[in-house]
Amino acid sequence: MLATYGWSAIPDNAVVTDAMRIAAIYVKGDPSLATPVKFKLSRPQRRALMDFMEKATVGRSADMLDSMLNRKNRWLRLGEALHVGEYQKSHPHVFALFDMLRNQKHIPTFNTQVEQSIEQGKIDQAATLLTKKPGQFARQLCQLARDPRGTASHIIAEWQKVVAHVPTQLLTSVSGALMDESIMNMVMPKGSVAKFKVYEKSSIPVPTDVALQLSGIIDEELKSRFSKMDALGKVYIDPILKNVPIPSAVRSGSRALKTLPRGTQLPMAPSQEIRLFTYWSEKGMQGTYGVDIDLSAVVYDVNFNKVGECSFWNKYEGIRHSGDVLSAPEGAAEYIDINFAKLPSKAHYITMTINSYSGIPFDTLTECFAGWTHDISAVEKDNIKRDQVEQMVDISMNSNMVLTVLLDVKNRTFTWLDLSAGNSRTAAGANLQNMVQAFHQRSRYTMYDLLKKHVEARGELVEEIDPENPPVIFDMNTVYDTTRIQDEFLATP
Repeated sequence: MLATYGWSAIPDNAVVTDAMRIAAIYVKGDPSLATPVKFKLSRPQRRALMDFMEKATVGRSADMLDSMLNRKNRWLRLGEALHVGEYQKSHPHVFALFDMLRNQKHIPTFNTQVEQSIEQGKIDQAATLLTKKPGQFARQLCQLARDPRGTASHIIAEWQKVVAHVPTQLLTSVSGALMDESIMNMVMPKGSVAKFKVYEKSSIPVPTDVALQLSGIIDEELKSRFSKMDALGKVYIDPILKNVPIPSAVRSGSRALKTLPRGTQLPMAPSQEIRLFTYWSEKGMQGTYGVDIDLSAVVYDVNFNKVGECSFWNKYEGIRHSGDVLSAPEGAAEYIDINFAKLPSKAHYITMTINSYSGIPFDTLTECFAGWTHDISAVEKDNIKRDQVEQMVDISMNSNMVLTVLLDVKNRTFTWLDLSAGNSRTAAGANLQNMVQAFHQRSRYTMYDLLKKHVEARGELVEEIDPENPPVIFDMNTVYDTTRIQDEFLATP
């Protein structure tokens, strides 16, 4: 587009990161920048990108440098592919940016100013600075609000100024974080693998009164936005949606029979037995033989202490493994049957874990998926009746070990995890307890919360379904329609 239309095609609000996205598209890489890209550009492409960056940089060098510092090594590699030195005279602003990056010249960037203000205890000053970048303010709001060196009224007032400029999805995330009382926090880096990190939160929580005021500002902003949309009329919201988080990382999730947001908690069918399964095939794969995929069930007590494991090499009371399959040239399955009535009393939670014992990442297999069903006959060693299982997910992560689901034995619910546990069974095992516990206890803004805000703004909530005058119904079918969630319910007018 740039090569064809020139500068007129560049929007006035273009940012320097857009140039890297375009460069990724040129070389058929990932435009989301979630994975590394190898840049090899033609002269017309280099010229178009330099034109783009020069226009985006004029008058905004400090902001652009902030963005580039977030991906410094990638920008240095892109600079080499652009041959920036050839454009020193024609594109001086871009040349200056790369010069500062390459030669580590110091410049007081926006992020540096914010960090220094916080380090020096000038929390109110940091809040005022962050009003220039509403999205960043939103992401650091909890940090500022819990810092006792700040003035609550000042932070609240500054937040009020910018809330209208924060995307809807980010507002729901911030609202959930403000009211989250769990002691563990989680980070899911953007990318093709749902790599998952757990760490302890600050021991200082956001004061309740402050959290309520900040959340109240978010609520009013969301209602204001939603009130501008088409009226909904009478609406019934299924209470089950109170246990369904808003989908926030669909791209890094695995393809499934029914798409569920990570952390979704749903009731099990009223049955005493469930079959967990994995199926894979190495048919047509070149240079490999004997792809060994192992299925196991890890058992925890009420405090998430590991109390046992069922696998082909280890038995556990009430759980039975089908046996080890060492290769699947034509496709094969392993499964685990859990009889809830026969489990020991200390068994409270069970996770379904899938490990590539051969060390071959799941995304290189011809086919690999996993799931569960209460219809035991639907899964056999050499056959899966796909239309009879309750859930089936395509395991296609660049990983050797994944966690798919957490079963709550006592309350008969399952929590959808869909998490990569890394490429080392030993390392993953050391962090497994924290991963499962953090995900299970985390408080998040739910689909019920979001849809209720929509109804309050543009409809009427009803508690029962009148067959004579049926209302609009929001239920699990709404959750499965991720496109509608993004385009309507999470849209930012």
